[in-house]
Amino acid sequence: MNTCAQWIETTCPKILAVDDTAFHLEILEQILATNHYHVKFLHDSTEALAEALAFNPDLILLDVLMPVHDGYEICLQLKSNPITKNIPIIFVSALHETLDKIKAFEMGAVDYITKPYQPSEVLARIETHLQLRQLQKQLTQQNQLLQQQVHTLKTTQVNLKQANQRLHLYTEQTPLAYIEWDFSFKIQQWNKAAEELFIYSEKAAKQQLLSNLIFPAESTSALQELLTQLLAEKTPNPDIRINYTATGEPLYCEWYHALLRDANGKPIAVASLIQNVTERVRTEMELRHTNAALACERNAAEAANRTKSAFLANISHELRTPLNSILGYAQIIERDNAISERHQEHVKNLKNSAEHLLTLINELLDFSKIEANKLMLEETAVHLPSLLKEVADSFKMQAEKNGIQLIYETVFSTKSLTGKNPLEYAMVDRRRLRQILLNLISNAIKFTPRGQVVFKVIYTGHYVRFDIEDTGIGIAPDQLDAIFEPFKQLNQDLFTTEGTGLGLTITRHLIEMMGGKLNVQSMPGVGSLFWFELELEPVKLSHESKTSLKNDAQYIIGYHRPHHTTPLKILVADDKWDSRIILSNLLTPLGFLVFTANDGQQALSIAQHEKPDIFILDLKMPIMDGLTCLTHIRQHPELKDKIAIVLSASAYPDDKTQSLKAGANDFMTKPIRFDELTNLLKQHCQLSWIYEENHLSGGKNELDTLNKLRSQVESAQNPPSSDLKRLLKLAERGDVKRLLKESMALAEQHPKYAAFIYQAVSQIKAFKLKQLQHFLKNAIGE
Repeated sequence: MNTCAQWIETTCPKILAVDDTAFHLEILEQILATNHYHVKFLHDSTEALAEALAFNPDLILLDVLMPVHDGYEICLQLKSNPITKNIPIIFVSALHETLDKIKAFEMGAVDYITKPYQPSEVLARIETHLQLRQLQKQLTQQNQLLQQQVHTLKTTQVNLKQANQRLHLYTEQTPLAYIEWDFSFKIQQWNKAAEELFIYSEKAAKQQLLSNLIFPAESTSALQELLTQLLAEKTPNPDIRINYTATGEPLYCEWYHALLRDANGKPIAVASLIQNVTERVRTEMELRHTNAALACERNAAEAANRTKSAFLANISHELRTPLNSILGYAQIIERDNAISERHQEHVKNLKNSAEHLLTLINELLDFSKIEANKLMLEETAVHLPSLLKEVADSFKMQAEKNGIQLIYETVFSTKSLTGKNPLEYAMVDRRRLRQILLNLISNAIKFTPRGQVVFKVIYTGHYVRFDIEDTGIGIAPDQLDAIFEPFKQLNQDLFTTEGTGLGLTITRHLIEMMGGKLNVQSMPGVGSLFWFELELEPVKLSHESKTSLKNDAQYIIGYHRPHHTTPLKILVADDKWDSRIILSNLLTPLGFLVFTANDGQQALSIAQHEKPDIFILDLKMPIMDGLTCLTHIRQHPELKDKIAIVLSASAYPDDKTQSLKAGANDFMTKPIRFDELTNLLKQHCQLSWIYEENHLSGGKNELDTLNKLRSQVESAQNPPSSDLKRLLKLAERGDVKRLLKESMALAEQHPKYAAFIYQAVSQIKAFKLKQLQHFLKNAIGE
């Protein structure tokens, strides 16, 4: 179908012409062709109704005289059908009698055209009735639209009436006061809740302006500003205002506002909901006053706590400084094999006393950290059997001195499929676990005048239970809770107790931090049992790491550093002479080359020439402190990657943080502990230690062998210079293992050197490598 045909079919009036005579249809076609009509011509009168239904014409031209069905019958059919009854019908016929025309109009026709056709008449009549048809359609559509609008209006009126009824019901039943007021502040609606809140009746309220009724005089401008915001389409936030009742009582009320509009959307009034929040405001004011008072108290408590922390840190610093000397020299003397067993006993007593004093200091600091919630755990891989045996062995002398028996037992409830202890190596905070056990066993021994203390370790899979049971004086049931209170000491009338009274408080807290719980059973006169259980994580380690952990408690005599032959250089900077000497005497026998400085500035000067591998820097020094020195080291191109360990007697928790932030590799707290020092050196320098137990062939056997060798020769001689220089080089490197091995080999090959080698080995066994170097140089002639 072309575009023109589509336009005619969809836009032009549609006409259906029905006539059994083809000639007459041709004449109609010629007449109608002059206008833009969409015409269908039908010869068969029997198809007229069906075609009208399908074509839906705007006008029907219908012949009267036709076979089968005449025009009157067809007209009757069309007018009887609800779909076609309103289509205008014009009869076209050769009959021109008045009765024929009357009958046509009675059948429902709108006009009657006689044959022969007059084209102008036909077109005029058709055009007239098409216009009437179009007007009829428009009228029908407008009527339908009007009926729809009337229906919508009635529905809207019903809904509006219902909405007004609901709104009235809501406003009357709501517990909130509801007020409607116009732009002159005149009150239009005042519900029962408003009457109850402000003690004004609705009648009395409507006779006054809102601005004068319940608001103070100065609030008029605020209400006007509120109104301006609402009219500017700005929704104001709920606000709290002071209002007054009819009796003059002030109330704090929270107001919610909304703009009301008429049917055309024009603003006409303001609706306000009011809630009495007097109690809430007063409570909030009291809460603010309380919070302010609490803040003052908290600030005062924090200031007091800072003062206490500063005091404890200062006391700790002052006590740790002399303790550093005491423990340092005790460790140096303890490592000297040349002193007698009696003197060794004295040194152990000295060391234990210093350790006890250090424990008291640490307990005070730990308790302070617990209060501040700053106590932290540091888990590392630990060889558990070695640690536990070390703890048990450390109490043997104390138990013997008190005349009681200390029993250490290990029980395996289950083992791994290989038959080994699954927790031989485990992740745990070694220092804190040791601290827990030392405190519990120490207490058991302290309060057991006779009998025994049993320290039992029970392994069950990944769980370890620790039992400390004694036959001591016991604890009364009503005192079991009190023993965990800070600074609480029981049985003071029976025993002269020592300590701070914080041990069990700290112990319980540490156990809980590790995921366990400290339990106690006790009976006066019978004894006590303290126990706790921990779930530990087993670790898999290399053979070298296992050996290192097992040897932690053994006697270190040197170190091995893969792919390096020269000794490590360590620069110690400390303004305390004792600290420098102690570190030097502890490290030099192990083969380290130690330099010392009085302050950071001197340390930098020495470092420029010696290029040390390791810096041990005291935190507080005159002229230049440790952190300033460390900053310069990290900026120096040749020193920036060297190991730096900060050392301090200060107990401030931030000192370690600041040191690490400044570039330190690690941090040590005085007094200096040999085991802690060696662990840090091993960790940061990738060292493996040489232990006396593993490498010095059983103590005094070398000297016995040398005695036998020198007794077999008549005259002693010194080894040749080449051999002596080789031994001197080993002594300077600190390679104790090879030094001892080559010295013994030289004596065994040449017994005439045995007397000389005996003197050298004696100094090696006493770790007096500086004296040995001097001895060898004299023999060489240097």
